[in-house]
Amino acid sequence: MRQLIVGMTLAMLIHILLFSPFPAAGQAPSAFGNASWAGAPDLDIAFIRPGEISPSDIVLDISPNATAYVEGALNINYEDFLDRGGALKPVSEIAMMLGDAGITSNDSLLIAGECMPCGGGPAPAFFTYWLLKYLGHEDVRMLLGDADDWKAAGLNISHEPSVRAKADYITSIQADLLATYEFVVAGDAQILDARPLRDYEIGSIPGAVNIPY
Repeated sequence: MRQLIVGMTLAMLIHILLFSPFPAAGQAPSAFGNASWAGAPDLDIAFIRPGEISPSDIVLDISPNATAYVEGALNINYEDFLDRGGALKPVSEIAMMLGDAGITSNDSLLIAGECMPCGGGPAPAFFTYWLLKYLGHEDVRMLLGDADDWKAAGLNISHEPSVRAKADYITSIQADLLATYEFVVAGDAQILDARPLRDYEIGSIPGAVNIPY
């Protein structure tokens, strides 16, 4: 079954979280905030603890209005990947956005951040993770924790994001990660709607199962 990449219509429909690697309850610490690293079990390859960041890693914080960043982190608001209707912008525009931020497809990227005006949580970061996977970015992982966890791990914190020289971002689209309208209608996959129950009850894709993120 496929990871599902869709636009943000229907309040971030399924939020690209269909079959995405959320830590299972009791098996890994929370991806954002109040995380406890002591004694945490081994994590999926998609995750990295703050103390494991290497000098070659680039932290991409996707928060809309963060007040604290890992020193050296870049910032692209995840909402900038979407048009006014909530659908994903053309790949060419997204690639230009990443390149303008100084990111190349060969960089080791660590995704951090959340949308506090939306109530917090990891959904926007997972959205960005799977978007980058769809673009063909191989070396991308999720950075666990929040600013307090980063400080506790000995990382320097900045109140402003870093700026890098512009670069060329070359995409290598992974078409099997994109669930088109036709694919969804065909009913070849079980749809997981990760939105809150109140949103799911207002309306969802027929046959979708609701498991709030």
